[in-house]
Amino acid sequence: LSYSPIKYQELNQVIAGYIQGRCSAMTSDRSQLAAAKLSFQDPSNHIILDDILSKEPLAPASLGNDQELSDAMRWTIYSLITAEEYGITKDNVDDILNLATNNNGLKNIRRLLGIEGNLGNKIGLDNNFVYNILKSVGNYGEIYDRNLGPKAKIKIPRGQNKLFKNGGLISSPPFN
Repeated sequence: LSYSPIKYQELNQVIAGYIQGRCSAMTSDRSQLAAAKLSFQDPSNHIILDDILSKEPLAPASLGNDQELSDAMRWTIYSLITAEEYGITKDNVDDILNLATNNNGLKNIRRLLGIEGNLGNKIGLDNNFVYNILKSVGNYGEIYDRNLGPKAKIKIPRGQNKLFKNGGLISSPPFN
């Protein structure tokens, strides 16, 4: 297959070149391709290939001098992942909290939900910050499904965004 690459400076130029027929295909981050596809007149006429050409992890960022914000963001992500690993969801977090409150044997869950330990206070948040997040938006998988997965307009298979124990790359340090 012969091809002539066309280089653009901005993603909007790439999309415009593709839509205007100046090129037959385009490449970008999978989430950008999915978002662009939604803006096409007939999205069903376009496909995103399953092939992964690069590994470009997307992550939140903060100013380098705001350690408290960086820690809060990092531990929020870790807590979302850990909650999914434990099967704690937006719908069952109250039941899990009640169970863990009355069971000292569930140390990791007690630490995750802020029943014991001081993680929240150490990073400038309430100790129950994980509970509040889960009650508001759910765990990592719930957020993914709602915004990028089967419940979203943009449907990107989880692939490498699955939990490590399910064949993906997502994992979290322990809360113990």
